[in-house]
Amino acid sequence: RVEDSGRGIDDASLKQVLEPFFTTKEFGRGTGLGLSVVYGIVKQHQGHLEITSEPGVGTSVSIYLPLTEKTGSQSTAPSPTEVRRTGRGETILLAEDEDTVRSMIKWILEQHGYRVLAAENGNKAVKLFQENRAEIDLLLSDIVMPDKSGMEVNTMIQEEKPGTPALFISGYPADYIEKYEIPKDAAFIMKPVKPADLLGKIEELLKKRKRSLK
Repeated sequence: RVEDSGRGIDDASLKQVLEPFFTTKEFGRGTGLGLSVVYGIVKQHQGHLEITSEPGVGTSVSIYLPLTEKTGSQSTAPSPTEVRRTGRGETILLAEDEDTVRSMIKWILEQHGYRVLAAENGNKAVKLFQENRAEIDLLLSDIVMPDKSGMEVNTMIQEEKPGTPALFISGYPADYIEKYEIPKDAAFIMKPVKPADLLGKIEELLKKRKRSLK
């Protein structure tokens, strides 16, 4: 449970705070995706999220997760210096509107030998592609973004550079993502994703693309 003693949330807003793109901030200051992503992750783990709030008093957010008999094991992940570099200088166009997630993914990819062009929204991703069309080897994009969705970005890329591999990521529940109709030749990974899984899928897509060009 996380609690604060801030301004609180009025009843009308409280009913909408978990909806994608709902925000009380002024235009350009908030995406309205933070709590909805948290909600999606909780639901993926068969959990429940509850928010109570009182204007002028504060807000309380409680997350309930089911018990499990499985016990965690000590991580045996290799250190960064022991990890195999999967990239060979390929250029990846990364579209992700959450600053922290975008920075983390960019760092991981660069540590493994990839060149990354990072965009904070779909419009910027399109602009970066148009400026670096010949160099882009793969699109790695969040699906739900406030301007252009990852699907819209991919559609534009396929029109100008057919066959460009696309890997989509999202933290939203599967039933919400279904309406976006992921292309059959693209790949999809749910957030949160382990670096090894992300790198493995990227390597797989790039190898498949190289084989198709032979």
